[in-house]
Amino acid sequence: MMIFSARVRWKLNVLIVGLFLLVLRVYCETHLLQYVYSITSELNGSSGPVYSAVGVYDDRRISHYSPEQQKWITEDLTADGPIVPPDSIDRLLNLFNTLANGTNSESSEPHTLQRRIGCEVEKSSSGQVVSQMAFDDYRFDGVDFIALDFKTMLWTDKNEKAAGIKMKWNSHKDRRDYFRAYLYYCLTWITTYNTTKSPPNIHMFAKKAPRDQSKMDLTCLATGFYPKHLQMDITVNDIKLESMFTTGIRPNDDKTFQLRTTVRINKEEKHGFECHVTHSSLSPNKTIWDGTCMNCDEESRKHEAAVGAVAVVAVAVVFAALLIAVKIIYRKMKGRDEEGQCQTNSYDGKIHSNTPEPG
Repeated sequence: MMIFSARVRWKLNVLIVGLFLLVLRVYCETHLLQYVYSITSELNGSSGPVYSAVGVYDDRRISHYSPEQQKWITEDLTADGPIVPPDSIDRLLNLFNTLANGTNSESSEPHTLQRRIGCEVEKSSSGQVVSQMAFDDYRFDGVDFIALDFKTMLWTDKNEKAAGIKMKWNSHKDRRDYFRAYLYYCLTWITTYNTTKSPPNIHMFAKKAPRDQSKMDLTCLATGFYPKHLQMDITVNDIKLESMFTTGIRPNDDKTFQLRTTVRINKEEKHGFECHVTHSSLSPNKTIWDGTCMNCDEESRKHEAAVGAVAVVAVAVVFAALLIAVKIIYRKMKGRDEEGQCQTNSYDGKIHSNTPEPG
């Protein structure tokens, strides 16, 4: 039985814990519900500030505020949407005017107030909640201004100009309790809300590597999946390969997502390659590469066509040379025939004699 020292056992324990946390992190998915507000003053300052607000769940816009109708409009949800955050538009406009008027800049200079409020939850592949957080942050003219600490439910100033507002907001206990209730509601909604999940379509294909005829680029493509969290690895004989290129997760036109990963392999190696995909819509999945190359045969056909073209040109050259030789021979023979014809024309087919015919 092998006995390890205490130091070695400690290192092994750290390694095991680290691997466990890594696996846990890899297969977790994050969901985010947030409302983003923006108030911007016009350059000329004549028409007043411009207000906009949108609600976003993960990467989908689910609602927006309509200034004309003065209410929130639901856009993209298959179930009842969450309640919009507290605070009226007038309250945010008053804060914006206070901050804009308190600056030393010229009145013609535009100002922007931004607010982001919502919550985030991280789940394992089994649906268990790993971590959660809530936030309510403000930025003024692109600089962090004030933020709510969800653990203490107290406001924290991010800028020296926010000190007075922090003291005022922290003194309103009822309002802080209201925010607490809303943010807990947000976490409950985002934890229990079940979005429509779409499994990925997975394909593996290879192409010849540019500028290296001995290599191929093997690609795994997963597309059409939702939500966006997906883990992809290409392996050979169960050994993970380092990716040469990855697109990262990108949106499709139908609000699903796609991911493409490529590795470079030797052209002769065509067995044991697999693409492993983990997504919340399916159990751990693997796709086996069939060993085919999309354009390697095309390259061979191009080579064969080039060789054939050279052969055709060679035959054409030989044929042309033969034609020239035949033409030269023909002309020589024709010249000889013409000389013989001149001698024959002096003979009319009759026998002539110097003896005069009798009269």
